Formats: sequence, structure tokens, C-alpha cells
Amino acid sequence: MILDDGVNPPQRPEDVDPKPYRRAFEAIVARDDIELIGMWAGDELIGQLQLTVTPNLTLGGATRGLIEGVRVRGDLRGRGLGTQLMTYAIARAKSKGCRLVELTTRRPQAARLYERLGFCQTHQGFKYHVQSDAFEA
Repeated sequence: MILDDGVNPPQRPEDVDPKPYRRAFEAIVARDDIELIGMWAGDELIGQLQLTVTPNLTLGGATRGLIEGVRVRGDLRGRGLGTQLMTYAIARAKSKGCRLVELTTRRPQAARLYERLGFCQTHQGFKYHVQSDAFEA
């Protein structure tokens, strides 16, 4: 199993237009503050996540790591791969000077994993979908 900074975009179902994903992938890999981290079994991508490193005006100006898009292939869950993937991502964040790593999840099973790794629930989260903006003039 190999963990790396990933140079391949995630695979999408064939009926989904790949162009927006390709554009996003190219924009991500062009930036130094975002990493796509992949977990591989041979040449097969079995897990992935995105790590974004951001300076902040809180915590004394500390840098934060935001982990998003955590995925482990469904048939391989429960084998410790998520723990390995997250442990690697936390180490990468630390190596980039992050004093805090944060993430959100809607999956109770994933929340248990994050709690075992030392994450604690600290906030109530909200999202605002701009394309469905109810406040358009």
C-alpha cells in the first residue's frame, strides 16, 4: 500500500461529465497549499482525501489543515485503512506547520474513527450553497 501526494484525479462514474472534475483537479495540483493524498493498492486508488493548508487570524495566527473528501473504497472499510490515511494526512499537516487539523462529516461511522484519532466535536457546522441563493436581487 502506498500513500502519496497524488497526481491522478479521482475516478468518477462514466455518466458524469468529467470536465468540471478535471478543471478542479488541475486547479488543485497547481497550488502549493492543497494536496490530494491517495492510498494505492498496486495501481488501484483505494482511498483519498484533500488537505488544504490555510493561515488564520485565530490561534495566534496559526496555520490550519482542512481535510475534505475522505474516501476509502466501500468494500475495504473497517480494515484500518481510514486510520492509516488520516494518520498520514495529519503528519503531512504537521510537517507544513499546522497547529490544528479540522474536518466535517455526516457519517457516524467516520465520526467514531475521527474521535479515536483524537479529533473532538467543537462546532455546529453550516453550509450555504451559492447556486441556490435565495437572496438574489
